[in-house]
Amino acid sequence: MKAVLVDDHEKWLVDALAALGSPARFRILEILAQQPQSIVAEIVSQLPLAQSTVSQHLKVLQQAGLIFDEQPGTGRCCSVNLEAVTRLAQAMVTWTVRMASSGRPCQED
Repeated sequence: MKAVLVDDHEKWLVDALAALGSPARFRILEILAQQPQSIVAEIVSQLPLAQSTVSQHLKVLQQAGLIFDEQPGTGRCCSVNLEAVTRLAQAMVTWTVRMASSGRPCQED
């Protein structure tokens, strides 16, 4: 299969959207928005997933730049990267406007 090339900005957007494509990761972001700077155990307690599964989801979110994953004291602490979420929202608005203004849809004869 041939690779589809995208520029750095598009790659970031694709990666961020892919990270949000999982219901578990979407819910984790919601939890972090409600409870900033949560430790992993607090996130795990709110999901029907094993700690190891939650950790894998956190890794994807961190790699996409959507969360910060830190190790303060004894617990691994996570928080939403507000700058990245704002960037994602702005990119989606720009993309949506571009799609909406690209012309009229095909019509059946």
